[in-house]
Amino acid sequence: MPDLCSSATRSIASHCKRMKFLLTIVILLFIFDVGSFGQSKSFKLLLEKAKQGDVDAQNEVGIAYSEADGVRPNQRKAVYWFRKSAESGYAIGTCNLALHYLQGWGVRKDKTLALKYIFAAHALDGLKCHPSDYIEYMKPTECQMKIAWEAAVIWLRAHPDFDNNFDEKPWMKDDGEYPVTFREGSSVTQFPIKSKKKCR
Repeated sequence: MPDLCSSATRSIASHCKRMKFLLTIVILLFIFDVGSFGQSKSFKLLLEKAKQGDVDAQNEVGIAYSEADGVRPNQRKAVYWFRKSAESGYAIGTCNLALHYLQGWGVRKDKTLALKYIFAAHALDGLKCHPSDYIEYMKPTECQMKIAWEAAVIWLRAHPDFDNNFDEKPWMKDDGEYPVTFREGSSVTQFPIKSKKKCR
């Protein structure tokens, strides 16, 4: 069968080329779901689980957006999903949210908020997001640490359904004391910080 576009006049040939191009686009749009263009099948499944409230999936979707794994990179969407995971009490999602505040990825860089979520993540699971892994790098002031600690305790208390990896809620004690000890280089820091400085 002869190709009509190749044997036609210039204007008809030009029109034929445009029609071929448009037909190719229509076929591609039909093959790929336009709404999910750029998303892998595994990411779509993970996203569906995240939307249903699976905290691990929410964290994984955040990682996928952050690292462009099966989806186009989007740090703001990563932060959204890490926050959803954190608001469900998932320590790893809380730690990933802290890292985004620390680096300023998808949110305004904020050392105090990063510390808040680091402290909260560590309170939820003592084996995850250990503050001493970050303090040396961050070099926060005493006031930043104190404010972040108080904010973490307030955030934890605002979620009465949260508990740690021992099914305890030590941050709910009324005495205002919720001690946590961690190593910082060769010294040991005890929280809450008893500072004479006025912070705020």
